[in-house]
Amino acid sequence: MVIETRKPEETYELGRKMGGEAGPGQIVCLSGDLGVGKTVFTQGFAAGLGIEGPVNSPTFTILQQYEDGRLPLYHFDVYRIGDVSEMDEIGYEDCFFGDGVCLIEWPGLIEEILPEKVTWVTIEKDLEKGFDYRRISVENVMVNHRVYGHMEAPLGIHSRRKAAAFIEDIKSGKSSPLKNITSNYHYHTVSAESEEILDEIEEMLRAKGFLIEAV
Repeated sequence: MVIETRKPEETYELGRKMGGEAGPGQIVCLSGDLGVGKTVFTQGFAAGLGIEGPVNSPTFTILQQYEDGRLPLYHFDVYRIGDVSEMDEIGYEDCFFGDGVCLIEWPGLIEEILPEKVTWVTIEKDLEKGFDYRRISVENVMVNHRVYGHMEAPLGIHSRRKAAAFIEDIKSGKSSPLKNITSNYHYHTVSAESEEILDEIEEMLRAKGFLIEAV
């Protein structure tokens, strides 16, 4: 589903509508550049859950919890996360697999720990259509993975450094995939960049004589 908004109030209203429809255990991944309107969307989403009071991105605390709505809201902003292990320190599993709703900004940075099924919201600008124009896509997706034998490489829109390290390990021989490698495609690819990264890995594996078999 793609929605076009032309002022912040419309982006807020979309968030409010989705918050009103959200159910227990839902994971909403909110993707978009800085200043694109993620906070406005989140404020609307919180309002849809019946949460009152100010709602802002927890950029420095990573997680902000709101308990006064019809469901708890766990609002993550992982923009400044240094390593995904930091998510363990804040007890993310209690949020991801609890009875509340999680809204995650910059989800590509922690894609390897995301549950398999998420709602992915992407907000994009197009200045040719106006300063406040936003194109917002909403998809229920399976997080994209490809599996290489016994090794799994979960890759997303912000995972190029992870892919580069993976490729270097293959080049150096530190990683030793099984001879027959199954490339397992789930139902959704997060971005074109993900495809490019994964194709680069597969090309490297083929060059080393590994058989890649898509299923």
